[in-house]
Amino acid sequence: TVSLSQLFFLLGHVGLKTIIYLEKCEADFKRKKQDNENKKNEQEMELDMIGGTNEDEFTDAVQNIKEKELLYGPNSILAKFIPILTETITKPKKYISELLQRQATLCFAKFMCISPRFCESHLGLYLSLMEKSRDSIVRSNLVLGLGDIAVCFTNIIDENRSALYSLLQDRDLTVQRTCLMTVTFLILAGQIKVKGQLSQLAKLLVHEDKSLREMSKLVFQELATKDNAIYNGFIEMLSGLNQHLNEATPSEKPFSIEKFKEVIKFVLPFINKDKQRSQLIKKLNDRLKLCSKEEWMRYAFCIKELIRRDDTGSKKDSDSEKSKFYKEVLDTISKVEENDKNLL
Repeated sequence: TVSLSQLFFLLGHVGLKTIIYLEKCEADFKRKKQDNENKKNEQEMELDMIGGTNEDEFTDAVQNIKEKELLYGPNSILAKFIPILTETITKPKKYISELLQRQATLCFAKFMCISPRFCESHLGLYLSLMEKSRDSIVRSNLVLGLGDIAVCFTNIIDENRSALYSLLQDRDLTVQRTCLMTVTFLILAGQIKVKGQLSQLAKLLVHEDKSLREMSKLVFQELATKDNAIYNGFIEMLSGLNQHLNEATPSEKPFSIEKFKEVIKFVLPFINKDKQRSQLIKKLNDRLKLCSKEEWMRYAFCIKELIRRDDTGSKKDSDSEKSKFYKEVLDTISKVEENDKNLL
């Protein structure tokens, strides 16, 4: 077991170092090429264009080594160990050692960063291990690995980002922290999109762990600087929170209406453009007519938080069409709430 663990460590390390070396060679070639071009006259540059090796050719050669040689070439040492690697990680009941499983999955994660072909064909297995492994350290390592894979092969991961976001609600606190750090890095670096997943981040704003709460607040503060990301994702976030409140299972930690209100109070101030706020109020008002009683209360709360006091109370704007609309919406909400109190 120890020897096999050491072998997997060595294989992963060799694979990763080979990639780093190839990228260094590519960078050195480009640098030397640029230095030489700066020293040449026009005639020499034309001759190089005819007979010299250009950057695209060198890059293609490096890419070919990554994609077809390191893990698939007939003379590849790494390729010979892929069968035993996949057998080890797919049969944890046979290979029961925690050390062995951790080293095997780390090796697997490093191999995923080498070749887009290998990554695409093994992505399903990778995501399954990341979600279902009983070892929290394995799940944490694979989350970190997925961050590296996302940097290497953005298009492959962007289609499967929901699997990464799902680990934000992992049963283990360490995995949650690791996942949030990874997601934060990838969002800020522009490697993955937040669309469709904002509710997963919003739930962490009221998490019992202080570090997760503070980190998620920083994420929202950064998102507020990125092309209306919070405004564009608010309705989806609201739907996700509603679903969590409506369909929470007994095994889940309770997400109360108080927590919902706390999330909304933190998020809404980031939507500070009048036009966006007005459009959002109209969308929420439309939803009041088509939702359940519980959801109506949540939408009404959001509307009241969005409508500022000066939108309806300012003498200058009191006769504007917008202010009249806001007052009408608030009056309708007040009447419904008053009727509910009377029934009780």
